[in-house]
Amino acid sequence: MLVRFIKAFIVSAVAVYVFVNGPVIYINAQYWFERVKPDDHKVAASGLALIQPILLPVSTIDQQPLPNQATITIEKINVSVPIVFGVGANADDIYKNLTGGMVHYSPTTKPGQGGLSAVLCHSSLYPWQYNKYGAPCALIGKLVPGDRISVKYSDGRVFNYRMKQSIVFNPLEADGNARLAELENNAKPILAIVTCWPIGSSKNRIAIEAELE
Repeated sequence: MLVRFIKAFIVSAVAVYVFVNGPVIYINAQYWFERVKPDDHKVAASGLALIQPILLPVSTIDQQPLPNQATITIEKINVSVPIVFGVGANADDIYKNLTGGMVHYSPTTKPGQGGLSAVLCHSSLYPWQYNKYGAPCALIGKLVPGDRISVKYSDGRVFNYRMKQSIVFNPLEADGNARLAELENNAKPILAIVTCWPIGSSKNRIAIEAELE
């Protein structure tokens, strides 16, 4: 009689335990089953499980050519204007296209690529020449080394530059300027923003040199 009572008690206790802890038991059992499934893991000679490598998606955007739509931003002087590409090197064509933003000087590389990337802009205009992007470089003299200049392309790629120095030169004597020659021959990704200097005059030019971060 006592033996039957003990057996009944044990069976009842196990049933109650399973009922109360059923979800926990199920989760643990499922975890254990997944761990020991032969299809999911291989076992090395040492007895340690070998986790199968997972191939992650690889972006190819960095391998694609840079588009012809971009915006240059200089937060310190509140500048955010388009860059006009494909204008060429003709002075008259460049001047006409400056009303659309800053103009990329086509013989140089695009911002973000190696070597010199030059963009040209107005620092002032005559009153009758006013337009939306008339003088984006009007405050360029306030930039100092360390200030950030960003170029964002239409495909989302962003290239951040830090100003390194400014170079003031006479455009009629530019061929003999050693600092300009060093800038042009630099193999590093360099951005140069060139505009008339001082503001309101076309006597000289100033080139803001910035290095890619």
